[in-house]
Amino acid sequence: MGVHSAAADRAIERNLVGTDPSGAVARANCNGVVVSGARCHVVNNVISGNSSYGVTVGGSHSPEVVIAGNSTRRPAASNRWKSNRIRDV
Repeated sequence: MGVHSAAADRAIERNLVGTDPSGAVARANCNGVVVSGARCHVVNNVISGNSSYGVTVGGSHSPEVVIAGNSTRRPAASNRWKSNRIRDV
C-alpha cells in the first residue's frame, strides 16, 4: 500500500506515490492513497503507477475529505486499473 491514513485532520501533500523519485517510472503499490479519517486533505500529489486505485476514500467521514490538485497520470506510470474510488459516502 502507498499511503494510508485513518486518523482525522491529516494532510497528504506534495508526494510521489507509486513512482520513482523522478515521477516518470512506475513503482507500483496496490492502492496509492487510502483515506478514512475525518477532515483529511489529499492535495498536490502525483498518484500514479499503482496496480489498483489511485485514491480510495472510505468510511463515514468521506464527505469531509478534500481531494484537490493531484495528478493521477504520467505517460510512463499510469494507474493500471482505476484512478479513484469513493465509498461509504
